[in-house]
Amino acid sequence: MNKEDRRRAAWMKKRQLAFILSILLFISVIPVSAMGDNENQADRAEDYGTPGVDYAEGEVIVCVNGGKDALAKRSRSVSYQVEELMDVTVTADTDTPMTMNALADNPNGNSDSEKMLVLVKGQGDVADLIEDLESNPSVEYAEPNYFVKLYDERDTSEAQKTDVSETPKTEVPETETETPKTETEISETETSETKVPEADALETAGYQEVLDTEAAKPGFTSERNDPYFGYQWALKNQTDTGAGGVDANVTAAWNTAAAADKTVVAVIDTGVDYNHEDLKDVMWDDGLNYPVLTELGGGKYGANYAGGNTDDPMDTESGHGTHCAGIIAAQSDNAAGVSGVAQGAEIMALRMFGEEAKEDTAIKCYAYIQAAKDAGVNVTAINNSWGPSNYYEAELKSVATAVTTLGKKGIVSCFASGNSGTDNDLNPGGVARSPYTIRVSAIESRGHAALFSCYGESMVDIFAPGVAILSTVTTDTSAGDMCKNPPQYLPQLMEPAANYFYEDFEGDDSDVTLKLLDENGNVKAETKAAAPGAGFIESKGAALPLDTINEGEGYYIEMTIPKEKFTGMAANPSEQNDPVYLAFQGRCEDAMLGEYLLALYKNEAGQWTPLYTANGSQPANICFDNYGFNQSSGKISNDNLSFLEGNQNGNITIRFTSFYNYDYDKNIGVMNGRGEHPAFYLDNLGFGKEAVPYAFLSGTSMAAPVVTGIAALASQTVTGTDEERAAEVCARIKGSANRDDTTDLMNTCVTEGMVDAGTAVSSDESAFNPVLNTLDMQNDITGVLKGYFFGSIQGTLMASGADGVMNKLEVKNWTDREIFFTPPEDFTGRYQLKVIRADGKYGRDFFLTQQTARGYTGLPAPELSYEDLCGYGITSADAFTMGLGAAGNTILRIALLTESNQAVAEVYDVEHRTWGKASLPEGLTGNWLSLHNENMKIADGLSKIYLKYKSEPADQWMLGIYDTETGMWETVPAEFKGGEALAVYQNQLLAIGSAKQISENGNDSNNFELSADIKVVDPSTGALTDSKLKLPEEEGTAWASASGNVLAIYKGTNGSTMIYDGSAWSVTKDTFFNGDNEMFDALQALDIGCHAVNNGLIASGPVQNLGKDNMRDTWSFDKTQKVWSSREDVLYHSEKTTLNMAVCLNGKFYELSRGRLDSPLIFRSLAVNHTGPTMNPGESENPGGNENPGGNENPGGNENPGGNENPGGNENPGGNGNSDPTPIPGTNTITDNKIPPISDISGKKRATKTGDTADMAPWLLLLTGSIILAVTRGKKRQLK
Repeated sequence: MNKEDRRRAAWMKKRQLAFILSILLFISVIPVSAMGDNENQADRAEDYGTPGVDYAEGEVIVCVNGGKDALAKRSRSVSYQVEELMDVTVTADTDTPMTMNALADNPNGNSDSEKMLVLVKGQGDVADLIEDLESNPSVEYAEPNYFVKLYDERDTSEAQKTDVSETPKTEVPETETETPKTETEISETETSETKVPEADALETAGYQEVLDTEAAKPGFTSERNDPYFGYQWALKNQTDTGAGGVDANVTAAWNTAAAADKTVVAVIDTGVDYNHEDLKDVMWDDGLNYPVLTELGGGKYGANYAGGNTDDPMDTESGHGTHCAGIIAAQSDNAAGVSGVAQGAEIMALRMFGEEAKEDTAIKCYAYIQAAKDAGVNVTAINNSWGPSNYYEAELKSVATAVTTLGKKGIVSCFASGNSGTDNDLNPGGVARSPYTIRVSAIESRGHAALFSCYGESMVDIFAPGVAILSTVTTDTSAGDMCKNPPQYLPQLMEPAANYFYEDFEGDDSDVTLKLLDENGNVKAETKAAAPGAGFIESKGAALPLDTINEGEGYYIEMTIPKEKFTGMAANPSEQNDPVYLAFQGRCEDAMLGEYLLALYKNEAGQWTPLYTANGSQPANICFDNYGFNQSSGKISNDNLSFLEGNQNGNITIRFTSFYNYDYDKNIGVMNGRGEHPAFYLDNLGFGKEAVPYAFLSGTSMAAPVVTGIAALASQTVTGTDEERAAEVCARIKGSANRDDTTDLMNTCVTEGMVDAGTAVSSDESAFNPVLNTLDMQNDITGVLKGYFFGSIQGTLMASGADGVMNKLEVKNWTDREIFFTPPEDFTGRYQLKVIRADGKYGRDFFLTQQTARGYTGLPAPELSYEDLCGYGITSADAFTMGLGAAGNTILRIALLTESNQAVAEVYDVEHRTWGKASLPEGLTGNWLSLHNENMKIADGLSKIYLKYKSEPADQWMLGIYDTETGMWETVPAEFKGGEALAVYQNQLLAIGSAKQISENGNDSNNFELSADIKVVDPSTGALTDSKLKLPEEEGTAWASASGNVLAIYKGTNGSTMIYDGSAWSVTKDTFFNGDNEMFDALQALDIGCHAVNNGLIASGPVQNLGKDNMRDTWSFDKTQKVWSSREDVLYHSEKTTLNMAVCLNGKFYELSRGRLDSPLIFRSLAVNHTGPTMNPGESENPGGNENPGGNENPGGNENPGGNENPGGNENPGGNGNSDPTPIPGTNTITDNKIPPISDISGKKRATKTGDTADMAPWLLLLTGSIILAVTRGKKRQLK
């Protein structure tokens, strides 16, 4: 494995582990479902989560035309109070095509007249409140007032405290022993049987090559007199001299651009320490001079909407907001601390986070900024080091509305892209998308993408420094040791009197001995001498070779210091009240990239145990996120100070070992990511008495304010209207991308580079890369590409589709802002357009032209209007598909209108290719519980469709029967328990499995009783009787479908795919329906449309190789080979789709889905080998006459309903999938569980009829304002 492979492997590991440890994740508002198809949670129903945990009970945020008066005018059954949050009225713009990266300016397509965001507070259930509110035609949408959480920097506290401290403590031999010397004890003259390389032997060990690349570093140069400036690598990298260091070129911007005097930057975060020595003179302090702001509760420096005094935005508990503010605008040339990016800018403090934060606090912050802007305050940028999680498809509508409103007023909003290490392109949603948003990912000091950072070829704009960033933290002491990002002890920056002990390794010898131990305590390497070129900035440091430990072997790095070298420390430190801090800088070369080293000490019982910091939440540790040096600093818990008394040899010893691969039985970590010449480097080790109000932190939270500061500088260089200025600032930042000095950013963001401040403020437009904004297809022969910095001399326009091959396009006219061109003949699907200017500089972006497919037949998606129900332009495209059924010549769609919270039924006429409206069955009111996956299921007969649901308000299980020939519903009470799958198999209606909720102490619990029963349902009575058929496993909430002799059960609680072939069961334990499937692109939304076919199953939705020529999104399960494989001959859609639902009818697989948010519905069919029922359950003959819709006719037929497309081509779309299927790793198959055929039943009483296609049933409102169907993997809101 070469170095690059190891780096990428470490990256992949970190992406996976980020979800386990909740490290530096950002805000994500995810309703958690109780059960369903993706890892046993709800598949296609909106679940807001747990009241009081996920959102505030009785509180809803509403976007309403006409303000709160529009709500007051409507009589209502639910009592509530209304508080106006923000006026989001904007002047309507002309229609402007946007890239796939941005929402239209008015994402809901409604009039902006007197539009308000309001907070509604009521009694009772939030769902009922939303249902009532969205019955009002003036309401555009409503959503729960979600809680939001802030996780500072790379916090591993919960995982480490739980997983490490509670594990058994195992005694491991220490190299310093009080017994006679053994081979495990090393003196200056003795070694163990394994030869110990000394530091002087590094050259022969192969390490001199590494050290030479970091040959003695020169001293600092500083454009400012701020003493810590030399450690601010983001501004000017002096920490990686000779090792490929990068920076944001901020000092060049200072030299060429005017200071951002009187430019105000708003920081929405945990507040800002306005008394900090580096911030007190750059705070915007005019708040009391604006009555409109004091009326909003604001004070001198801004406002606090996180609880407490609204006029005091002091950062009291976190330090996070203060750190962001320092990055943006810490005072320069004040002989103190650090320098900010935007010199001369002022900081407006908006506190959003405290003990409790809700979404409405963000809106209040934006409303405050809007009022300030309208009053004449020159706000140009907003920093948001938080945002909804892309991975979970979540997008806060109200935040997006607020961002767009202020963008039109000239304010750019910068958002962190996320710290889950995921590809945002795979997960529709994202940060608050708007034309005025810049989405920022993090880069480390040598030009690599940070291991924790999210990325996305089309969903992230640019990278910026975000690892080991030194900035200000709060001086407020009210939180004490529980401050999340407290001041750090940084001995290299402090006076000698602040240290008990400090070793900078600049002498010929050091007071620190480093040893490498194997898992048995044997010394494998040792060093004491300071090595040239091994230190952080300074010329020397300690270098310990690690090559005697192999990959996967346990190890310790042991650090020993004579206690006599400590000064000013009490003899018994554990009894003193004075604080003791530990700090050091370290890095690993050729090993453990992205790894945490956990600090251990030997406690009074002689056991090695984690060395905890004073807040008790995490052990002392260092994380190797940076390819260069990383900083560790923490105050040691008073309970852990006994090791400072020293051992009988008079030495103080600490050990370090890996955390991620921690062996809990042995209390030791293992080597991973090992290369050819692994080594550990140590510098600036100290034990100290006090801390300074500065800290090194890492995260996209730190990258976003770098860009925010540059935006403030760039705002001084642009002219035009407010909206034009904001748009150009965004273009300047994107166009500044530096690609030459970065290592691995190709295809990780739109610009493929990191921000360059010097370019962003340049007056020379030739310094910029072209920036592509919008694509307008005027007709089939002319396209217009608009953007910035194309140049006045014609260059080259290139385009590539799914094959990835770049082709030159014919240019009709070229200007600096517009390119008119002739599109290629088949200009459909996801296309990358690249503008290559005449001087060779390029820019690119991604656009969706006409959706494309391969092998599938394009069909008209529903476009029915529901304006009569809602009072404004709502259509089928605004609805979320909750279920599909098919029979006769009809496909039935049950859907939820998310903008109006209405349930609707729609029918597709296969013969005439048209959609129409249908009624709902009696009692299906649209209540969320009625549509939830565990409650509503659909099965397909010959000419009738069977719907299992729960009626409201009677709370009665019902069976609805839709007759496709008459358009009428029959309904009958049914004996369902809940959780049953429904299928028509061998012309009988089956209820398969169940999940009955268990009551505990008279209350419903979160536990369910599963069943292996398969019941035969009498459609005329709703009665259930036993069949001789049993499931081989108990199951609940699964899906079921049938084709001929195949009965398939899948997506259930147990994660098994069960196939009955008419005589025997096979059970396959696979990972197809969850995120562990290695065939899929990692960490994507898993919405899967699936149905039985004669040879097993066909499914579509999950993607492999997104955007590439070999992209796959259709899959087959072969019931004989019992493996899933991709279909190479077909492609459902050229982009990632979600909310996928599918049925089979008359030899075709029909799938309905969504593309990215706000995309139209996608409806296609594929010819397959499917055999439907030959009659409806309970009927004795085929009511369809002489036809045989379910027979074995040619599934392709003689028709080509797709127009010019060829659904079959020369391939075999109806075959068994890929002829050479690739098994899913970890698949385990159980076979030959023989079960007799099922039995027949007789009918009882008849059902009642309701409804027809002409008269809609009374429409009742649904719970939700915006469905967020999340990937069911740990769906909790998190912050970057």
